Amino acid sequence: MIESVLRSLGTSLLLTLVIELLLALILGVQEGRDFLLIFLVNVITNPLIGILLDVYYVYVAVPPFWLIAVLEAGVVFGEWALYRGRLEYRKLPPFVFSLVLNTASYLIGLGLSHAGLV
Repeated sequence: MIESVLRSLGTSLLLTLVIELLLALILGVQEGRDFLLIFLVNVITNPLIGILLDVYYVYVAVPPFWLIAVLEAGVVFGEWALYRGRLEYRKLPPFVFSLVLNTASYLIGLGLSHAGLV
């Protein structure tokens, strides 16, 4: 069981990093420092939400949509707080930047999961 949880966390983190770093590049992020910040922020937030959802799934049931929405909103606000004042990128405000990256990675991950690709 622990092995499958670790595999799930690793897959989720890797997928999130690829999606969010590529999207940041597409959105015009150019500074290596910004890419490092995006990487580090996701290394903190992605495992936290993954562990919470995995624990809920194992001990309670499939997490309801409202719980996932609340946790994802928490990630958006948490990442916004970490980006604010630290991100050199200025084309989007830090909150919108966090919202766009997280929405994209969540929806792409959900799509890949439903397609049986992850």
